[in-house]
Amino acid sequence: MIIAFDGHSSTGKSSLAKEIAKHYHFIHLDSGALYRTITFITILENKSFDELLDENYCIPFLTVKCDDNELSIFYKNQKLESQLRTQEVNSKVSKIASQPRVRDYVTSLIRETLKDKSVVADGRDIGTEVFPNSDLKFFITAKPEIRSKRRFLEVQASGGNSSLESIHQNLMDRDKIDSSREVAPLRVAEDAIFIDNTFLTKEETFILVKSYIDRKIEDISE
Repeated sequence: MIIAFDGHSSTGKSSLAKEIAKHYHFIHLDSGALYRTITFITILENKSFDELLDENYCIPFLTVKCDDNELSIFYKNQKLESQLRTQEVNSKVSKIASQPRVRDYVTSLIRETLKDKSVVADGRDIGTEVFPNSDLKFFITAKPEIRSKRRFLEVQASGGNSSLESIHQNLMDRDKIDSSREVAPLRVAEDAIFIDNTFLTKEETFILVKSYIDRKIEDISE
């Protein structure tokens, strides 16, 4: 079974998808983490995406493993987590992710790693491009000012010092790039369930999404 979550940044969709995957014992895929990984490596190595690739269309020393219902990413044997959430990565990831070869690479990596597995995946083009035949598709959004405030609180909690204004501008820039890129733009799939969680708590959003999934599971079981 494949459940797809697409939507704008800072809507809580990754945390939501992770909790849903944990609840149903599915593998959680944060596709954004893979685009962040490529962005992080280009910054770390000071190379373009094409310069990172070897003759087999692979990035050397990059490994992706399914571990305890979670996709773990390693570069040079180091697990990547907080390194992928810096403001520098945030400011560059949308531009790098808009490159057709980058999207092709990540899509191929996802499909190969997760074939024949039950998955809860979140990103920008999961239900439209990566897994268009998903059993359920959700599109998560919220008002920009609410998303900016949520992201600002996350940055503060992690010890960052980015201003609310700079975070808001970054979100607006990312929305524009994600929605207007030529390859796999952010859009609502025709068969997606649209959820605006501007006025919903994390718990309320979880309960709402779970109700749709439980209903789908019942339909499949009958």
